[in-house]
Amino acid sequence: MPGSATWRAAKTREASDGVSISKARADTLDMLKTFLISKYNYDPGTYDNYNYATESKKATVRLDWNINQQNTFTIKYYYLNSFRNVAAGNSGAQVGRQPIVTGLPFSSSGYIELIVILIFLLQN
Repeated sequence: MPGSATWRAAKTREASDGVSISKARADTLDMLKTFLISKYNYDPGTYDNYNYATESKKATVRLDWNINQQNTFTIKYYYLNSFRNVAAGNSGAQVGRQPIVTGLPFSSSGYIELIVILIFLLQN
C-alpha cells in the first residue's frame, strides 16, 4: 500500500531483501528528485515513509417549528467537504504503480479526490 512502511528504498551498499527493502536505490531516487526540481521545477515528493491524507468535514442542522396546527416551518442545512489523496492505480501499467520490490512511486504520483456538497432547504 502506498505510504505504508512495507517498502523502503535501499541505502548505499544495502541489497534488496525482497521483503521490505526495494531494489530502488535511495541515492538514485534522490538524484531523480533533484533533476526534476532543477530542470522542470517539479517536486515529486518523498518516495518512502509517507501517508496519504484523508479529511472529512460534516455538518447537519435541522430546525422544525410547529407554528400552529396548520403551519410548520423547517430549515435544513447539510454540508460535506471531503478530500482524500488517492494512489495512482495499476490500470494500464505494465509493471504497476504501487511500491514493489523493483520500484517506489513518489508521493505526488497519486491524485486528490475532492467532494463538496452543500444543501440549504427552507420549507414553509
